[in-house]
Amino acid sequence: MGLQRQLAKKIERIYCEDALKFIYTQSEKHNLASLKGLKGVLGLSEAEILNIVRILEQLKLVELKPEGLSLSSQGQEVALQIIRAHRLWETYLSWETDISFSDLHKYAERKEHDLTRSDLDKLDAHLGYPDVDPHGDPIPNRDGYVARQPVVTLSDLDVGDIAKIIHLEDEPEAVFKKLSAYGFRVHTLIEVRDRQDGKVIVHYEGRDLALDTIEANQIDVHLLTEKPAFPKQTLADLPRGKQARVLDLSEQLQGLTRRRLLDLGITPGAKIRNEMPSSFGGDPTMYVIRGTKVALRKDQAKLIYITPLNEPGGVMYGNHN
Repeated sequence: MGLQRQLAKKIERIYCEDALKFIYTQSEKHNLASLKGLKGVLGLSEAEILNIVRILEQLKLVELKPEGLSLSSQGQEVALQIIRAHRLWETYLSWETDISFSDLHKYAERKEHDLTRSDLDKLDAHLGYPDVDPHGDPIPNRDGYVARQPVVTLSDLDVGDIAKIIHLEDEPEAVFKKLSAYGFRVHTLIEVRDRQDGKVIVHYEGRDLALDTIEANQIDVHLLTEKPAFPKQTLADLPRGKQARVLDLSEQLQGLTRRRLLDLGITPGAKIRNEMPSSFGGDPTMYVIRGTKVALRKDQAKLIYITPLNEPGGVMYGNHN
């Protein structure tokens, strides 16, 4: 087979796999995928879409009904492996690279088609068999099992409720990028402070934010029945020349980044001092821990919880209303 033909077959396979993934996600919403919807997602002509569907029908992966497309059991199995690849790769990128949170999905979309089942098993084991990806989406296991949990969105909460973010919906992309820019992440705490003019006013990481209904519906949460110690001070709040004791590391820190910080001695109980900010706009900042200088970016320091030392009454640094 010539190189050009091989490339054409690979592109065709990618479109087929993307189609299976779309049909599966629609079924998760209790909908049948339409040809029009598939055309919009894949960006193909009507003739090209019909060709993709014909191939999937011949492989007995989908069934075209008058009301829409549905997956066969074999089609669902293939779709779940693509989704597994996507979510494991997002997790790998989040834990072990410096790729920004908002770009994880884009890179995983490219890589998911290149990973074999054997690759996925090795990657899963390397990551420690994570249950969810960085957005909070459940990761199917090698047998296609997907853990489910009841969905409660931020917009469902009452004023005064505190919850833990368990999932950030990454579609539509524009809304997700806005939430990502606000700093919202899975495993962090959020409090509903008020509702005004159709907006949900939330307190998150020391500041108040006004979210519209669409944005609030993108955030799935777990309501906390007992009020937690909220919020905590972070290393990013520590002024120059001041010392603190490390309390804990955020659950957001995983994989290589977490191991690196632990290897540097940033463990609960350790003393740490803000030595000096960088001359390049204050980031990274130089800290001293266990007699060693360590440079940390602000986004890393915000995920290290501290309690101040040498401050009468344990002065709170930063904005902690």
